[in-house]
Amino acid sequence: MQTLATLRGLDAIVRAVAIAIGVIVAVAVPTGYLAATYVGKSDQRQYEARLSAGALSKYAYIHGSAWRFNKLRLVEIISFIEPAEDSLQQTVYDAGGGVVLTTGDSGDGPFIRGVAPIVVGTSIVGRVEVLSSLRGVFYNAAMAAILGVLLGLTTYLVVHHLPIRALRQTLDQLHLTHSQLTQQMSETRDAYEQLQQQYRLTEETADELARAVQRVELASRTKSEFLANMSHELRTPLNAAMPRTSTTAARICCRSSTTSSTCRRSRRESSICMKASSISTTSPMPASG
Repeated sequence: MQTLATLRGLDAIVRAVAIAIGVIVAVAVPTGYLAATYVGKSDQRQYEARLSAGALSKYAYIHGSAWRFNKLRLVEIISFIEPAEDSLQQTVYDAGGGVVLTTGDSGDGPFIRGVAPIVVGTSIVGRVEVLSSLRGVFYNAAMAAILGVLLGLTTYLVVHHLPIRALRQTLDQLHLTHSQLTQQMSETRDAYEQLQQQYRLTEETADELARAVQRVELASRTKSEFLANMSHELRTPLNAAMPRTSTTAARICCRSSTTSSTCRRSRRESSICMKASSISTTSPMPASG
């Protein structure tokens, strides 16, 4: 949601910038064309007016105050100006502002004019006004406006859609990378949980083995104690019976023997058996494993 809101904010900013640039381009093209053309036409009319005024100044200098009466000659003097595209209207005025002559047709308005004085010596004896229509200029400006609108729309599309498309592609790539990272993190988490589970199983197995070892040790100690007790219980009556058995055996041997030496030997053996029996009574029997 935050990414979507950020994308929408950036989209609004880029759209506003694209609209501003498109409007500037759409307005700047016809405005720039109209301004440049108007300045160029104005300079051209002013230059033509100066040329006509200069030629008339020479003629007035020669003929004095009668220069304004020979209109045919005046027309010949100023007719050297031939407009390349626009139709011109030249009007000659005297010093009092009266119209001396008018040539040409300026067409329909609006108009642009150029004015230059007719100077003889230090005196201004009249002026020349060159007039032309700006209708063609405005027509061309309208065509430039249409072109400017097309350029503005193109600029809007380029400025708006290309960055937004690149931004969306980048965001899609970031989303894909984020999804891959999330999947890798999930897999890593699962592997970690499995390792923890295996570790717990290993600990439980180790505890069970330790308890089993303790049970085995306890059983071994119990067995050893049991065998020691049983050995003691068995030795006690046997030790009591061994001297009597040895004495009886000695007597029987003496009775059955024919010589005294044999009898003495039997008595010595009986004495040895009694000593061995006493030794075995005092020494404990080793416990079997």
